[in-house]
Amino acid sequence: MNYLFLTGRENKNLVEYKEEDRTYLLSKEAKEGFLKLKEQLSNHGINLSLVSSYRSFEHQLRIWNGKASGQRKLYDKDENLLNYQDLSPIEIIHAILRWSALPGASRHHWGTEIDVFDANIKEVSAVNLTLKECDKDFNDLYQHLDQYLKQCGFHRPYALDLGGVSPEPWHLSFSKESQELEENYSIDTIIKSLNETQDMQFKDIVLENIEEIFQKYIINVSK
Repeated sequence: MNYLFLTGRENKNLVEYKEEDRTYLLSKEAKEGFLKLKEQLSNHGINLSLVSSYRSFEHQLRIWNGKASGQRKLYDKDENLLNYQDLSPIEIIHAILRWSALPGASRHHWGTEIDVFDANIKEVSAVNLTLKECDKDFNDLYQHLDQYLKQCGFHRPYALDLGGVSPEPWHLSFSKESQELEENYSIDTIIKSLNETQDMQFKDIVLENIEEIFQKYIINVSK
């Protein structure tokens, strides 16, 4: 399996999908599955749309460093705002990983993952991707989504709280491709990626705790 592809450093096999003025990258099969899912949900008055799909290594690194430096907000497991100044480096790392992936270890690097919402309810710029928002604004979307996920080739890798990444009902994974990629994703891949990464906040502490992080936040997903 291509190391550069696995870690979000290469995306040449992905295809474009456009919504209004936004362009997303997905695998060809994931795009086809999404369009089928979108068509099914349109029958229920839902305009299934994307918040995000493929995310590059550099994009994920910016998210990580923003949170690790206190420039982006940190939340606890109940979506309560945390005070950056009150946290130790390892507490900051766990707070980040609850809601955002390690650079090089995000499933969004693969083009098989999408974050979705109902564009009939909100503009994409107003979407927060929180559990509270799901319950308040997108309850109808998620009730209908469950009917069609499997037949359109998707599952939710973060369907349940397994003690690592927070539940993410908006995060869908194209099962056939992502499960094959999971099988090729090892702790050695992560370590190699980290060792090649420049300018990453708390990199040394992450490497010191990489076995726990790998087990708790990277491979700890719903099948």
